[in-house]
Amino acid sequence: MSEHAELDLPLSARYATTVRAVAASMASTISMSIDDIDDLRLGVNEAISVLTDLDDEASAAGRLHVRFEVEPDRILVTVGRSGVNDAPNLELDVLAERILGAVVDEYSIDATGAFLLVKQVPADGDS
Repeated sequence: MSEHAELDLPLSARYATTVRAVAASMASTISMSIDDIDDLRLGVNEAISVLTDLDDEASAAGRLHVRFEVEPDRILVTVGRSGVNDAPNLELDVLAERILGAVVDEYSIDATGAFLLVKQVPADGDS
């Protein structure tokens, strides 16, 4: 059985704190370690940073969409945007790739520019 939550916020980096708090809360429901929760929060923050830094001028119509899906052994987070350059050609810089590669188990970017982040609950004995 999975649970999910969705957020629809203005497209602004100032809402990253809210999204990180929800990520931590959702991840804690599946007994993720504090370190894994912090890693997930960093991954979510990086995705938001990339999406909000795409345009020099923030659009009042721009929206940030975040969906959390919690499964017994993992959490999936989709972070996307709408209202401005709806299908941006995203190319991550080296730093963003390194951060995401280090803090989540899987990440991808779909054709609309939305991020999918996956964080697994380690099996017993894994670190």
